[in-house]
Amino acid sequence: MKKKITVSKWDVAEILHNESDYAGYLAAAFEDGDPAIIRKAMANVARAQNMSAIARNMGISARGLYKMLAEGGNPEFSSVQKFLGAIGVRMSIVPAATGSGELKRMVA
Repeated sequence: MKKKITVSKWDVAEILHNESDYAGYLAAAFEDGDPAIIRKAMANVARAQNMSAIARNMGISARGLYKMLAEGGNPEFSSVQKFLGAIGVRMSIVPAATGSGELKRMVA
C-alpha cells in the first residue's frame, strides 16, 4: 500500500523576521533583475511586516501600497526607495561580476 503524502503551501513571509532577513531576500531579488520578481519580493516583505505601517511610513495609503505591489504593479523608483526606507533597509550599488569596467570606459 502506498503511503499518503501531505504537503502544505510554503509562505516565504513566515521566515522574514527582521531587517537583515528583508535585506538579504530583496538583495537576491534585485540581483536577479526581473522587475516582476523584485515586485513580488517587496510584496512578500510587506506581508511579513505590516502593510499599513509601511504605507504610513511611505506617506501613502495602504490601498496604494497594495496596488503598487499587486501583480502587474510597476512601482516607480522613488516608491521603491521609500519602501526600502520604510522597512529599515537601504540599497547599495556594487560592481557586477562581469563587465564591471565597461561603463567606466563608456563615460570616460
